[in-house]
Amino acid sequence: MVGISFSSADFVAKIRGGSKTTTIRPSNPKREEQMRRLGLHLYYKQRTPQCSFIGYAWPEEFETFDLQTWLMNKATEEDGIEDGFKNEHSSALGAMREYFENEHGMYTRIHFRVIDKATFEMYRMGVD
Repeated sequence: MVGISFSSADFVAKIRGGSKTTTIRPSNPKREEQMRRLGLHLYYKQRTPQCSFIGYAWPEEFETFDLQTWLMNKATEEDGIEDGFKNEHSSALGAMREYFENEHGMYTRIHFRVIDKATFEMYRMGVD
């Protein structure tokens, strides 16, 4: 399994509720291959005293892109909502752009599906 950590309590609720189905991370082909084979364990504040397990997930799609180019030219309001950035103060796309304003380089957007432990174990064994 590959651990992915989220630092926003809002994201935890959205993941568990099914409205956050993607995450954007720095591109790392070796780690992406591990995710495809081993699946994901999602955590809130991993490696801190506040750490808690969110759930099991399976990656369904990977999109790799230059982050700032994608944010300015291709990202949509729907992308922002899928990534959990919807709030009452701004558009989801605007909030996502603000969150990543100081980040540059190649990133990968991981589309995932939260699943139960039994399904997770079947996927890891190669059983569909």
